[in-house]
Amino acid sequence: MKTNRNLDVTASQFGVARIEEYHQQILSTGKYPEIIIDAVAQEPETFLLQVYAATYFLYAQRNIGIISAQEHLLEAEKQLSQVNHREQLIFYAVDAWAHNDYIQALCLFKSVAQLYPRDTLAVKFAEWLYYCCGQKYYAQDYLALCEAVYSHNEDDPSFLAMYAFAQELVGHRLKAEQEAQRALILNPHEAWAQHCLAHVYHQQGQFAEGINALENWRVDWENISPLLIGHNLWHLALFYIANRQGQQAINLLPQILGMFPEVVVSHIDAISLLWRLELAGFSQPQWLKKLAHIVESAASEHFTGFNTLHYIYCLAHGGDEIVLNKALADLKLFAFAQAGTYSGTLWQEVIFPFCKAIVACTHEEYEKAYELIHPNWRRYLELGGSDAQGEVFAQSYFLCLLRLGKNKEAKDVFEQSLAHYQNTPLAQSWFDQAQR
Repeated sequence: MKTNRNLDVTASQFGVARIEEYHQQILSTGKYPEIIIDAVAQEPETFLLQVYAATYFLYAQRNIGIISAQEHLLEAEKQLSQVNHREQLIFYAVDAWAHNDYIQALCLFKSVAQLYPRDTLAVKFAEWLYYCCGQKYYAQDYLALCEAVYSHNEDDPSFLAMYAFAQELVGHRLKAEQEAQRALILNPHEAWAQHCLAHVYHQQGQFAEGINALENWRVDWENISPLLIGHNLWHLALFYIANRQGQQAINLLPQILGMFPEVVVSHIDAISLLWRLELAGFSQPQWLKKLAHIVESAASEHFTGFNTLHYIYCLAHGGDEIVLNKALADLKLFAFAQAGTYSGTLWQEVIFPFCKAIVACTHEEYEKAYELIHPNWRRYLELGGSDAQGEVFAQSYFLCLLRLGKNKEAKDVFEQSLAHYQNTPLAQSWFDQAQR
């Protein structure tokens, strides 16, 4: 049978309908991705339902999710020889993802999209994996993927939102804004296009415009994923912090942690906001203590450096020292168990030292933190996250330099990575520290 995107599927009419629903839920960051779990329970013999059910669990970035995903992949594998080429490629891509081999998974999803350009779900999965590897670091690759399938999907607002975001990540902000606005003309409720525009406003220093836009849009988010609501509110909070409107940002924390405080994406947005608040002079120790208890078990599960650094920050500021030391010990074992690989080098040379630097900053040991960060600080874009998300590492290093009186180096970091804050109340407060 064929889907409404003219993609061949080895499935019944019921299976095709459920596959299309899941495709649209993920593509539009919808509210009900769990429909795939109900669907596979009703029709477990459908290959892609099993494979897509695995992706649902992989998005969780937890070890228990890996176990559930692999169970679905084992069921799918029984039919692997009976399905078509596209379905086989998707299986191998998801299997690589389930083994945390993000680069291999990306290569396979790119192959799917290039051979079957109407499979925008493969592009959306790739977008997530670029996030895991560093969206800014892989921005050119992501844009090339979107451009390869653009002519086949330019009437799809959810695809246009992805394409706009890829343009933003490479710095083509005018083009990003144009494509995001096109998506919103086609679908005024396309929240990923709104998310892209939040990035544009952020990187251009248009913080007042960002506040106005997101405050207007947020009333219309009842049909999107609560996780995207939380993330878009995180962007809104950053705009308030740029103006040093700390209380407005703090007021958003309950919604950012949201309905799913046990979910990794919610953890990271909440910790990231608390980190930004601390760097802006609005520390929230009680919130960090509360979160440290929630994230304790996740802190020793290493999916991306971006996540791990946030968890170590949270434990260092709000957790028990015994728990923190155990997390660091587990991290060291994990990092050095991957010797000889690019991933291993990243964990050993960048992520583990950066984590120790975070702890050093907690104790105001800024010289020690500098020695740990300085040799590889420019590699922060490889840790995961987007341009706006990874910026917290640049802010932390910048303030470390200011506190050590290394004003020339601090100025260089600001101009390279934080220049969009020029002439903001936040930047003024940072530079005031250098005068004390």
